[in-house]
Parts: sequence; C-alpha cells; structure tokens
Amino acid sequence: MMLRREFLRHVGLGASAALLPGCAKLSHEVPPPGGARKPTGYGVVENKRPNVLFLVVDDLNAWIGCLDARLGAQTPQIDRLASRGMLFSNAHCAAPLCNPSRTALLTGLRPSTTGIYDNSQVPSPSDHLAKRAILLPGYFKNQGYVIMGAGKVPGHSTGRYPWDESFDLPDRAAPAKLPLNNPGKIDWGAYPATREQMSDWQLAGWVSGELGKRHPTPFFLAAGFVKPHLPWYVPKEYFDRVHTASLTPPPLRPDELEGIPAIARKEEKEKQKQSTAALLSKRREVFAAYLAAGAFADDCVGRVIAALEAGP
Repeated sequence: MMLRREFLRHVGLGASAALLPGCAKLSHEVPPPGGARKPTGYGVVENKRPNVLFLVVDDLNAWIGCLDARLGAQTPQIDRLASRGMLFSNAHCAAPLCNPSRTALLTGLRPSTTGIYDNSQVPSPSDHLAKRAILLPGYFKNQGYVIMGAGKVPGHSTGRYPWDESFDLPDRAAPAKLPLNNPGKIDWGAYPATREQMSDWQLAGWVSGELGKRHPTPFFLAAGFVKPHLPWYVPKEYFDRVHTASLTPPPLRPDELEGIPAIARKEEKEKQKQSTAALLSKRREVFAAYLAAGAFADDCVGRVIAALEAGP
C-alpha cells in the first residue's frame, strides 16, 4: 500500500491534486521534500512535471453509475473516467455545505480549524486563517506552474481567486417565471432549450480550448461545474434520458436525523415541515430531476475528457 505522502512525493508534488489520466506522463525527477522551485515564467520548464486538470462537480453525490448502477444514473463519462483511475467508494466531504467544504478542500484545513461551518461566513476578514493559507492553486503557482481556472472552485470565504488565466462565465440561466415545479430553492424543470445556453457547458468549452493548446510551462487547470447543484434547471433532453416511472429512489430511514449532532437537530419550524412533506410527496420527481442535472454534468465532464484525449 502506498501512503498519501509517498504518492505525492512520487509525482513531485506536496499538495493534493486530481490528476486525470492522459494529462501528462509522470516524471521521476522529484524535488527534495520541502524544496520549492521558484516561478520560472512562461516558456521555461526546469523539470518535466505533470500538468494537472482539476475538476469540481458541485453537489455530486454517490448517485452515479460507477457507484450504484441500480439507481438509473446516466453518467457514462464519469463512469469511464472512474474505470481508468482510482475510485474512492467511501469518500466524505469535510462539511455538508458548499463554503466550508470548499474551504477545507483548498486549504487542507478542517472546519474545526478555520471556524468556517456555514455559507453565510462571507467574506472572511483579511487576517483570517482561510485568507492567509496557501490554497491548492497557490501551491502550484509557487512551484512554477501557470494556474488557470474558472467556475465554482474556491469557497466564498476565500474569495475570488487571482488566476493567471480565467474565463468570465455568463449569468446562470433561469426561467422568467418561477417556480417551475416547487416553490423555494428546491425547484426543477426543463430549461433552457439547449445546453449551449448553460454556463457549465460554456466553461467546458473554455477548458477544452486550453487543453487543445501547447503550453510551454506546466499548468494547473481547474474547472468548477455548478450542476447538479439545485435548482435543477437543465434542457429537456436530460429529463428525457431519465425514466421517471421506473426509478426507485433510495429508501428513507425511519429517522433520517439519527446520528446527527444535537446542534443540527433543531426543531423544524412548521413552514419547513410543510415544505418537507410536499417534497416527499414528489420524491420520485425530485430524484429524477437530480439525475437529469447529473446527466448534464456528466456531458460537461465528457466534453473536457474528450479534449484531454485529443490534445497535444
């Protein structure tokens, strides 16, 4: 068994990284532990080091084909990628919310260390630990990498990241009249008409373009896809892929809050209870909407992987 630190030393890096197969060949020219290379600028590469493609898919849970084919998830691209690399079948995020989870991922620090537990902790003070920490892209920057990225990658508490190169995404598509199927944040429906109108698809196009170029300097390229984060608005073709009537959502436990810490087991307000009851009555539709959004995210990942495979 190879320990995490041994693996990172083997690839010549001292931080967690998502290396997608085919991005680059690994080099055995490994720097000494703690030996940082100074940025060398464009066009100069000291050693042959792997380029890094880092994909973040927001709110993607275990409902994908390679983890449970019985659910009916339509994720052939992610499944194919998993078959070619390492698949963690018992992995957990550091926190069940976007901001603290992303902050932990990029800083390597637990929420109990940073004190960031909620999405509302925005922005962090300039002297906060999360602001002073070297984020994952920054580590690569310090090793002489060009860092490129766009989409939902950093957490709100760490703020907008100063990429060397980035892509300005358009506003997310939203229907003119809301809700489509359910009041509140948990809404879903066939919108917009085509995937080309979706910001995630445009992000996949930008990343694909970068992967099609020859880069003289090793790069760290990050893409943060929003879907399948709610609301689940995706084109009709993705809802058509999911056969709602034949779906069997995972069973609910008698007490879904069992094992949850007391601080999270606050008594629900009456309005929340009514909202939850209404959603449970549409549980199959909710499940189908999530899978439809997941199928769209899978296509975005597939577009990037195709560019990676076809690139120089």
